[in-house]
Amino acid sequence: TGDFGSKAPAGFFTTFMYVLGIGDPPTEEPTIPESGHIYVLLMVLSIFYCMLFTAVLIGLVNEGITKKVDELGTGQSDVLEDGHILILGFNDATLVLLEEIIEANRCSENTETVVILGSPERSQMIDALKRRIGGPSNYPNTKIICRTGSTYGFNDLKRCSIATSRVVIVNAATDFESIKAIMACSHILDENIPGADSETNPETNSENNPYIIAVIQGQES
Repeated sequence: TGDFGSKAPAGFFTTFMYVLGIGDPPTEEPTIPESGHIYVLLMVLSIFYCMLFTAVLIGLVNEGITKKVDELGTGQSDVLEDGHILILGFNDATLVLLEEIIEANRCSENTETVVILGSPERSQMIDALKRRIGGPSNYPNTKIICRTGSTYGFNDLKRCSIATSRVVIVNAATDFESIKAIMACSHILDENIPGADSETNPETNSENNPYIIAVIQGQES
């Protein structure tokens, strides 16, 4: 019993080190290193510190991956496109416009990319598209990307790669939102961004607002 009591800590330490893959399999009677119990205590603390560090690292990686997947699912990720059509606003008129673009691209050899930036959730926009025009198989020559955000928010517009878009169509719910979207687009495209050569086409409801928008775009003085 006395031998067991004196050898138990050494056996526990040797087995613990072997289970963690740090030590070699015990081939002889386990003994505590000559450094004594302080060495054992420091080794155990170091092991637990490494385990804690590994757990935190795994948690951070898992959180980053989960966040990225959520961004993709909710339409918050960046659009990596060039020469695409950017439509600002999502409503019934947007669906009609998409039908016209899809019909125009049926005989095209190239695939046209259309990015839609609207306030509804990405899933809601996709569901509305499926109910109106069906799935991607119904428009093989048109690629539609939906993003959730503000039509006049700088970060949201940049997230949709407005600087590399070919055409920007402002289709907001009100003329006031259209004017704010035009001002935001003009500001971004004037920020000395290389390749910023987009054409902006607004949809308006009032007879006076087209002139106001033309002044904002610098087409009239």
